[in-house]
Amino acid sequence: MRGFLSACCVTIPGVFATAQTATVDVSHNDPDGVVLPGETIRITARHARSGSSFLAGIGGDLRATGDLGSASNVYSDLRLLVHSQIYPASHGTAAGGSVVGISYEFVSHPLFVTSVQPPYVMWPGIEALSYDWTAPVVSQPTTVSFDWVPSAAFPDVYAIIPPYNELHWAFLPTTYTGTSLIVLPTPATLGVLGLGFFVPRRRR
Repeated sequence: MRGFLSACCVTIPGVFATAQTATVDVSHNDPDGVVLPGETIRITARHARSGSSFLAGIGGDLRATGDLGSASNVYSDLRLLVHSQIYPASHGTAAGGSVVGISYEFVSHPLFVTSVQPPYVMWPGIEALSYDWTAPVVSQPTTVSFDWVPSAAFPDVYAIIPPYNELHWAFLPTTYTGTSLIVLPTPATLGVLGLGFFVPRRRR
């Protein structure tokens, strides 16, 4: 666990983390943000960091409002960083329309300091998680929001920051941005309601 580093290196999170920040931005690929029951949309949480830090850990849930809908085909670029189960990792499990229990911790293993692979330094952006979300049946227009909810273990993105030879590590101030979709009733019901509910997506 992270205690390994605390026993073998100096930790000064307040000094070195202030100049670095991180983001987790949730988005979807629907062109207008309005869907019908049964439609499948790709939901993506993309992580980025400023500066030149190494990703050390990230975790949480990617939640749909009320866990509405269904989730499938979960993928993460972070799987590329998990070699032969050296590092503790949970790719998350579907819970209705959400994916919960996501956790990647790369700093916990001694080999981290000698086997850093190129994907660790992808601070311009990396796909932390993506999955197919299938819209549920609704009886009235329903807004479903998608948000990354950080875990207690990783309230912010965890990183190793320069100078790397001294292994300074800290939680980076992290901004979480969500998105949303409007699910309309079935076409038969929609014909009664009219077309007034076709409104542009409002980004959270």
